[in-house]
Amino acid sequence: ELVERNVPMQVSETYPVSGELWNLDRIDHPEVSRDGSFTTPGEGEGVHIYIIDTGINLQHEEFAGRLGNGVDLVGDGRGDGGNDCDGHGTHCAGT
Repeated sequence: ELVERNVPMQVSETYPVSGELWNLDRIDHPEVSRDGSFTTPGEGEGVHIYIIDTGINLQHEEFAGRLGNGVDLVGDGRGDGGNDCDGHGTHCAGT
């Protein structure tokens, strides 16, 4: 019951949203009314995102050439330069 059957999928610029994903609808419809969908306005070029977490895997191929300077505010020596010391920050950054 925890496994979903494979179904055909396709890439779209507009995605239906409902239930717990209502916040995505709010992103592309800041006014009070919503239309039950999320439409991506672009591909993220020029956007700066700040991840406050366990860092980001600086060698990860998905982030090659797209990372700025990081900082380790914990000071435990495990996340020097913002490098991920746990894996959670890389997961969140990928999301």
